[in-house]
Amino acid sequence: MTEIEHGVCVFMFLWTFVNLINAEGAWFMHVVATLATVAVGTHLLKKLLYHIEQRPSLPAVQRALLKALITPLGYFIWFTTLAYSVNMITDQFLTAQYIEELKIAFRVVAILTIAWFLMRFKSNMFKHMDANMDTGTLHSLSKLATVIIIIVTALLIMEATHQNFHTFIAFGGISGVAIAFASQEIIANFFWGVMIHIHRSFKVGDRIELPDAAIDGYVENIGWYQTLVRSLDKRPIYIPNTLFGKSHVINATRMTHRKVEETFQLRYDDAHRVSSIIEKIESFLTTHPHIHPDEMYVYIETLGPNSIHITISALSYCLEEKPFQKVKDTIFLAVADIVTKSGAKFATFNINIPAAARA
Repeated sequence: MTEIEHGVCVFMFLWTFVNLINAEGAWFMHVVATLATVAVGTHLLKKLLYHIEQRPSLPAVQRALLKALITPLGYFIWFTTLAYSVNMITDQFLTAQYIEELKIAFRVVAILTIAWFLMRFKSNMFKHMDANMDTGTLHSLSKLATVIIIIVTALLIMEATHQNFHTFIAFGGISGVAIAFASQEIIANFFWGVMIHIHRSFKVGDRIELPDAAIDGYVENIGWYQTLVRSLDKRPIYIPNTLFGKSHVINATRMTHRKVEETFQLRYDDAHRVSSIIEKIESFLTTHPHIHPDEMYVYIETLGPNSIHITISALSYCLEEKPFQKVKDTIFLAVADIVTKSGAKFATFNINIPAAARA
């Protein structure tokens, strides 16, 4: 026989024994037998639920439901048994007032057990959904579910303990004005925290820029009140969510290309070589594997007082910082090589200090 079958036999024996104890004055033995029966029954129930939960073919929702149910159900059964046992004792010693208080306590514990089960079920479900959803959205939904469970639980406990809702509402009305002034910023930040998740302008892991606030970094957490951004030099920046409603946000992670733009200067003595240099640079960029061939320009920006200004503007497919910098290196080195091989030189400026000034 398996462990479960042995347990069932013991449970049936104890249950039969409990039903046979009906004699007057045998309440103590009845309580002891009940506790022993529940101990065996709870153990069997946990074994059975655990066995079902371990089945590979069990759907994810049912597995999350069972994992959430096992522990709260065991505690609730034990509390019910203890309440039943205490009820038997109170019939012998206590008054009706204590019995009514025990009934209220039973209702409160039942509500808390259900809330505990829902919190565990929520956690198990979100762990299963972790691989299929965005992390920021997942955390926000989890927080929202937690708030709903807590509020509903508190309301049900007030109902179970016969608390007067009118007194609570009246207190809220009296203090509402003061609380409204004190919590304006909190409510505004909470609202914009919700709006961030609704509009999804950025998510955890994105690199964002707020030019108005001179902020540039990676989003690490989106909370109800504030958002944590890690700057490029690894400093944490805690941003109130209302700031995202007052300034424009640049999501650098969602760009499709990165722009390479640089201006270099050639001497006027090499003006006759400029056209050839521009053509060679364009040819190099057109064949570059990390440059968009249709979004590339090399042109004379302006004629300065001492040199010819030539600008390179191109879009790179490399979005990450390190590969992008390597692309820029290859372009700049290629430009230097083209200019040198063409017999031209970059414009340099020497400051001549008169001998009298040097003396």
